[in-house]
This record gives sequence, C-alpha cells and structure tokens, in this order.
Amino acid sequence: MAHLLRIVMIHGHLEGVVELSVDGHTNICGTNASGKTTLQRLVPVFYGELPNKVVPKTRMKFDAFYLPSSNSYLVYEYRLEAGDVCQAVLTRSASGGVEYRFVGAPYRPEDYLVETEQGPLAIPYSQWASGLRRESIEVSPKLSATSEYRAVIQNDFTPTPGLAMHGNRSVS
Repeated sequence: MAHLLRIVMIHGHLEGVVELSVDGHTNICGTNASGKTTLQRLVPVFYGELPNKVVPKTRMKFDAFYLPSSNSYLVYEYRLEAGDVCQAVLTRSASGGVEYRFVGAPYRPEDYLVETEQGPLAIPYSQWASGLRRESIEVSPKLSATSEYRAVIQNDFTPTPGLAMHGNRSVS
C-alpha cells in the first residue's frame, strides 16, 4: 500500500500554499481556528475515504470547502512499495465533486505555481496537466469515482477490474 509523505493544499480552504509533512512523527499545533483539524481530516481522504464524509455537516461539501476555485489543488505525495515517489492530485470537477489524477513524479511547486506581483498563483488545471506531459511526466486520466481512486491507492483491484496499477503503469 502507498505510504503518505506530504499533503499540499494549494489555494484551498486555507489561503496560499499549505504543506504538511507526514513522513514519520508529525505534530500539528496552532491557535484555535488555525486549520489543524482541517488538515487532519485530509489524511483519510488519501486512503480512499469518501471526501464528503470528512467535512462536518455544518459546512459545505468537500469540493466547495477544500477546492473552492478552478485552480485549487490537493496534492498527496506518497511512496510506492517499490520506492517510487508519486502524487495523487485532487481537483474540483466543473460539474461539482472531486476528480482524482495520479502523477508519476514527486511534488514540485513549480509544476503548480507561477510567481506574480501578488504572490504565487496556481496554474489552471488544463495547463498544469499539459505542462507535466510536456516534461514527460506521466499523468493519469481523471478518475471521478472515489471507489476507483481507492482501488488504485490501496492496490486492490477486486472491486474495479480493468484498472492498472499506478506508478510505472498508467491508470486506464
């Protein structure tokens, strides 16, 4: 199974770019309402929990809360059992909901952000994927079902036959 290394939220619920290293011992501390629980709720989503289950019922849906704009990203950097470092990237679907992609390379801020006078600005989804492909970085097609994503990340293809392993092979 995949080993989570880092969570990166870009232009999400919390402003700017927020990175949380979860490789080894991790301590999340801060003042009330600083985003500690908001970040902690993202861990089960990486392992395949339904995104809307981690958002309190008093809040909006997961995509509107964590991925509020067309250039919001939720990046999970992880290590495969074979040792390769990859990414699972969640973006907001144009029709609402979450879309999942797998990237066959470690997270690099320059793949997602450009510097502007106002600070770092995230690249729109279509330009992001195209830019990675131009650099010969493998990017999977979009998955819109959490069950398909879960099967890939947990390396369990029983519920969804036809999906190939990620890492060295792309998701079909």
